[in-house]
Amino acid sequence: MMPHVHLLLGIASVNILAHWGYNPSNLIWFALGSIFPDIDYILNLVIKKKSHRQLPTHFLLLYLLGGLFLGIFGLLSQFLFFLGAIFHIFVDIIDWEINLFAPFSNKPISLLNLDYEKMSKQESFVSFLRSYYRNRKIIFLEILTITVWIWSMIL
Repeated sequence: MMPHVHLLLGIASVNILAHWGYNPSNLIWFALGSIFPDIDYILNLVIKKKSHRQLPTHFLLLYLLGGLFLGIFGLLSQFLFFLGAIFHIFVDIIDWEINLFAPFSNKPISLLNLDYEKMSKQESFVSFLRSYYRNRKIIFLEILTITVWIWSMIL
C-alpha cells in the first residue's frame, strides 16, 4: 500500500489502542513502526532492486525476533515499534508481493498481485498513480482506511 495508508492505519491503531486503555505515550512507537519498513525505499534508490520490499527492512522474521526479544525483556515501547512494523508488512501483502518468509524463502505472497515491474516502468509518477488506482479494490481499501481513521479520531 502507499505510505499514507500505513500512516493512517498506524494512527488509527494508536487511537483505538488508546481508547482501550493503552498508554498513548508508548503508542507513538507503534505509529513509527507502522511506517518504518518503507525507509528502505530511500535505500533502494541506491541499491536499485526490483522492489524495495525485497530488502531486509521488509523481512517479517527480523521484526518477529526483535519483538519477541523486546517483549521478553518487558521493553513495551520498543516492542510496540516492532509490532507496528509487523502490521506494516501484513498491510503490504495486499497490493504487491512480499517475500513473507525471507530470507529463508523467496516465494512471494500477495492478495491483489499487482504487477509492480510493469507499473514502475511508467513514464511519470502521475502515470504510476493512475495505473495503481485503476484497481477498484485499491480504491475501496483506501476509502475503508480513511473511514477507519476518521472513526478512530471520533472515539
